[in-house]
Amino acid sequence: MTRILALSSQVVRGHIGLSAICPTMAILGVDTLALPTTLLSNHPGHPHSAKAPVAVSDLRTMIAALRKNNWLDVDAVLTGYLPTAEHVAFAIETIEVIQSANLKRDIQIICDPVIGDDPKGRYIDQTAAVAIRSELLPRAHIVTPNRFELAFLAQCDVRSCADAVAAARTLKIPYVIATSIFDPLIGTVNMSISATETHIAAFQMQSAVPNGTGDTFAAIFCAHHIARAAPPCVAMGHATAALSSLVKASIGQPELAIVSAQNLWRDTQSADVTLWTSSANI
Repeated sequence: MTRILALSSQVVRGHIGLSAICPTMAILGVDTLALPTTLLSNHPGHPHSAKAPVAVSDLRTMIAALRKNNWLDVDAVLTGYLPTAEHVAFAIETIEVIQSANLKRDIQIICDPVIGDDPKGRYIDQTAAVAIRSELLPRAHIVTPNRFELAFLAQCDVRSCADAVAAARTLKIPYVIATSIFDPLIGTVNMSISATETHIAAFQMQSAVPNGTGDTFAAIFCAHHIARAAPPCVAMGHATAALSSLVKASIGQPELAIVSAQNLWRDTQSADVTLWTSSANI
């Protein structure tokens, strides 16, 4: 069974962070080792919420115990919400520990750079955001930024698909899976960008969408790419189609209906979205 270590936030109620990643991956047949960087009662967008950051020293203790039990035999690492520069440094340490424990395997590193979004802007500490860009990103095989995050990582404006391609290629990452890129000629799309190809999946934007779509997209993408060996461009298409179906089933609800609507999104394929391929440049 495919096993992925995920580092992100976790909520008591709702589906964001690990609380979106774990059920999504379980539904798609992936076992998740979930390491929470922050505990919350619920998404802070609700009227009341409580938050308890997890100390890096406690996280190191957990990883040490897992290593002593020989339980770090994972296929990939997915990094998500890392609230401080210390958490970013810990994520890098963890990647190095896992790679040293799995010398005979190529462990995939997927970075979901949870830095901010439109229109809210940045919502983690500036030093953490810079550490993600300068220290964590170079260790990733795949990065999954939204438009705001891609612009921050590449330190340039992103206002079209062509901008996204140019920005992504400055990162020197094998694959950039850019989400929610608005292009005035195409609309809102997700993109898989490599050094030589660009694949684009168009989808219909919805209003009143619950939080957690970025975490869920990353989880679906990882499940298809790591567990089912789909190429990144195909996994991006599957994730776009599945998330579109899930969002439609969740409109008007306080949280994403990941579990209750699983029959509507679990087997959705990339054929259910408009998907096309471009050469090196748009």
